[in-house]
Amino acid sequence: MKKNKIDITKLEYIDQRLVVLEFQQKTSLIKRDRDFSLWVDINNIKPIDLYCYLQVRFGKPNGIQNLFRSNDSDNLVHWDYLLDYEGYRIHIQCLTYRLEILKSIDFEDQKYAKDEFINDLKKDFKNYGKEISKYRSKIETWHLFINPFKRIKTAIEHNFTELEKLNISQIKHPDFKKFNNKMKKEMEMLGAKFSKANTLGINISLTLPIYAEAFINFLIFTLAKIKANENRDEYEKYIRSPINERVKNLHLKCIGFNCAVDYNNNDSCKEFQTVMNIRNEMLHGNVNPNTNHFDTVYFEGKVPLFAKFTSLAFDSYVASQTGIEFETLLKRYESIQNFISYILTCLEIPVAQQIIHMLDEPFPGWNPKTNRLGKLFADKAVDFQVDIGKKFKIIY
Repeated sequence: MKKNKIDITKLEYIDQRLVVLEFQQKTSLIKRDRDFSLWVDINNIKPIDLYCYLQVRFGKPNGIQNLFRSNDSDNLVHWDYLLDYEGYRIHIQCLTYRLEILKSIDFEDQKYAKDEFINDLKKDFKNYGKEISKYRSKIETWHLFINPFKRIKTAIEHNFTELEKLNISQIKHPDFKKFNNKMKKEMEMLGAKFSKANTLGINISLTLPIYAEAFINFLIFTLAKIKANENRDEYEKYIRSPINERVKNLHLKCIGFNCAVDYNNNDSCKEFQTVMNIRNEMLHGNVNPNTNHFDTVYFEGKVPLFAKFTSLAFDSYVASQTGIEFETLLKRYESIQNFISYILTCLEIPVAQQIIHMLDEPFPGWNPKTNRLGKLFADKAVDFQVDIGKKFKIIY
């Protein structure tokens, strides 16, 4: 006879030794119906709430998958409970992106039974409220956040790749002596390429200093002697100070430095400041003929007197690339990289190694209670679904 729902008061914990024994022997004493369904839940119950509830009601996870997990966060199944229900077995497993509930019980309506099971578990939380609160107080809270340094670096490198593909410096310009439909199409294609190159070049030029500033701010966030939650005003005052002052005071405001940054005399710092000045010109839309100069022409009255001849192609396309040529931008990028490398040499070696490791993490974790920064998960996210055949149905 098919059942209507699970009575959660009848769930019982199984000693893990028996779990292993059942797994090894494939015992026939366990009840099994002709059930062809897998229950999957994503957002109807919070995994942390369910985990704490199961911990205080039954004890540590006892499912067979717990024996296979490594002692870190890089597992396909993070925790696994195996419970007895009137001779049947119910698996509750937590993966990275969902909960899976495996059972061999046939129900009149699988969706209804699954929803009622989840709802009844949530209702039962209140019966273990104090124990759950006490247990949860031992659990660390970590906030995942976007690493601006890594995100900006990825964007810059992508833009460089796209700009390099255009290969603007090697483009052969149309022969303007033969103006025809073919040349008109070539000009349109060239115009689109140079327009894209200009957009990429401007983006890179504006972003490079932000990339360097993100590095400095990452150091401050990680190594500051006074954290934002300790003295918000002082922290904000420092983080909002001019970039050159921020860099000069790193050894005073942060831990882990074995020497001061010689900002005024080090070549990489001078090059960095030059890049910053160029960015500021562009960012504020400053009109500066000396900075954006690309040619000189003389006039006697209204008669132009040329120092040299360029070309129609130059005036139409090439001139727009002034200051944002691929080679020019690449040199600025190298200047920023040299600046970052120099700052890292001012750190104690163990600290520098940790910083380098965290700079490459796109989604680091932060513990607000301890002010710890950490890498929480593996570089590659993994998800999977066991092929359970056509007969089986997944119930969401």
